[in-house]
Amino acid sequence: MIADTITAIKKALKKVYIGEWYIAGVRTNGLSVVLNAADSSMFNITAETFEAEYVVAANPLAITELLSTLESLQRENAELRKKLAGCDWYWPEDDTSSDACADSVWSIAEAYDLKPADVLAYSRGGVVETRYFAFLPPADDSDSDDNFEVDEPTEEAVSAKITSEIERRTALASTGGEHHAE
Repeated sequence: MIADTITAIKKALKKVYIGEWYIAGVRTNGLSVVLNAADSSMFNITAETFEAEYVVAANPLAITELLSTLESLQRENAELRKKLAGCDWYWPEDDTSSDACADSVWSIAEAYDLKPADVLAYSRGGVVETRYFAFLPPADDSDSDDNFEVDEPTEEAVSAKITSEIERRTALASTGGEHHAE
């Protein structure tokens, strides 16, 4: 959607003067006149002066500069995302020293002797991104022997998912392992 908006604005900018605009004055009916300084083209603004001030401030030159800045920031953002995606190093949240660095969250969990349902805050990448991780051993009704792992941007989200899974397992155990639809 934003790309379509940028394209439409660029197309419209080709039809107008890119330069200084200013308010030439206020007519007797209270409407301001916006003047394009290059060719003295006048535009009647059919509203109050504050709207004419907006038109002057949002002139084509200002919009062109904003679009250029936006496009530059979008390119920079894409480059940073690529760099972050390539950063697969992890640290405990409170210790980003090289001694605590690991190549996986699981390595940190093991080093800290993380117990089932405990939550581990960890940082990731060369650009520090703190996330939260917890696990439970495989459920009795699981199709695999993989741990139930939760990795989220907030401690609350991890705790909620772990609590929900514990409640699910408890309910399953209380029915003898049978699923009951409500």
